[in-house]
Amino acid sequence: MCNRKKAVDDAKKKPDDDCKAKKTCPEDLRIRITPKKVEYVVVLDKDGNPPAAYPILEFDITDGPPGYAVDVQIARDAPGLLADRLARQSRWQKDKPPPERVPKQLFSSQLNGDTVTLDGAGTATYKMPLDWWKDQARRPRKEFTTAKMYYRAVASQHPSQEPSVWSTKDGDTAPNVPVHNNLVKADVISSPIDAGYPAPGLNKPVDMIFTVREAGTTDMYNIVQWKKGDFELWPQLPPGTPRYGAVTDYNLAHRAHNPDWTIDRLLTDPRYWSDGYYISADKKTATATDAPGILGLGTATTHAFINFDFDTRIHLNFEIPGSVTITSQTGSAPVYDRVEGKIAPPEPFILDRTYWDARILAVRAADGTLTVTHPATFAGP
Repeated sequence: MCNRKKAVDDAKKKPDDDCKAKKTCPEDLRIRITPKKVEYVVVLDKDGNPPAAYPILEFDITDGPPGYAVDVQIARDAPGLLADRLARQSRWQKDKPPPERVPKQLFSSQLNGDTVTLDGAGTATYKMPLDWWKDQARRPRKEFTTAKMYYRAVASQHPSQEPSVWSTKDGDTAPNVPVHNNLVKADVISSPIDAGYPAPGLNKPVDMIFTVREAGTTDMYNIVQWKKGDFELWPQLPPGTPRYGAVTDYNLAHRAHNPDWTIDRLLTDPRYWSDGYYISADKKTATATDAPGILGLGTATTHAFINFDFDTRIHLNFEIPGSVTITSQTGSAPVYDRVEGKIAPPEPFILDRTYWDARILAVRAADGTLTVTHPATFAGP
């Protein structure tokens, strides 16, 4: 009787009951992946390293089969990429230059060459690569406020095999962890500081500012300002020959005539304010003041017109080189005819930028008094 009952029970038994009892059926196998923090902010110091208080995105992997090889997959703002095998061909690749890497939304630890193997307890940890983290910081502010990093882990007995264990199946929406941009604002605004600039209109000085999300991290960024234009003087000597005032860039005095964009910097360091910003009380806003103006005219000059456009750019501090590359230096000391400089390739990523201009006309009367106005153009007296 007992044998007959056992035969009936065996007949009713489903083929996969044994694997279910042993928790080895593919549909029952799962692995868990959890971010170590519920949200992250991309913060780097002036040298490009993550401060201890702002770690790189990292995961705990648990409940997997011991010894299995794990692939940690990330899809930035696009969960569907996790199931798109073709998308793997356009994934983030460490051997590519940053301009090619930054736009990539899909990441695979296994295809990145990282070995992640579950230990005897079926656990592991995985930290995203530093270069990948830097690439998130390189994204322009207007494109990146908060990114949703959709994540999953898949595993197999050998990296060459198809996954048999997963935290989120193909077609299901994976969980995400928010990653925030540390740069929240950048602008050039009229300065409240009275620097003796008398006239209305395109009045200067201006404040070049940027604001960060996390207090005390403004040194993650810096400003490089570019200029194009000239500082022309009248009367022309000889008549019909343009005459330009003298300025100093990169410690070289030269005539203020720059028909092409050049770095606007007195010193050789291209950082506009390398000697220190004014930092707000909450340690979140850095401010540098620029005050283009006419300090005085020589006795042989009756008219002077400053006609400069400016491009104020925010960069990651660690990407800005230590010195301007001089691309043009004509004439001779003490005042060169032309001096222009740029940043040697690769140029740093532009995280934000503001265009502004200075149009300053000074006219000296016979008694020596100056009248300053701000016409859009001035062709001469």
